[in-house]
Amino acid sequence: MHIKIIGYFWLPVYISLYCLVNLFISLADILNDIRSKDARYLVDSIWGSRFFLVVDNFQKI
Repeated sequence: MHIKIIGYFWLPVYISLYCLVNLFISLADILNDIRSKDARYLVDSIWGSRFFLVVDNFQKI
């Protein structure tokens, strides 16, 4: 019972850390796109990178 409570407590922490990491990676991608000044690709990366990052990370697990 005690182990389950600890697991439920840490789950949101892990999820929030995972989301933060994905956010930083997508922000880095967006900054790179701004440097390359490709506006259409920039918009695609803002909407697409988060989805593809999540899919990529789930495939790694």
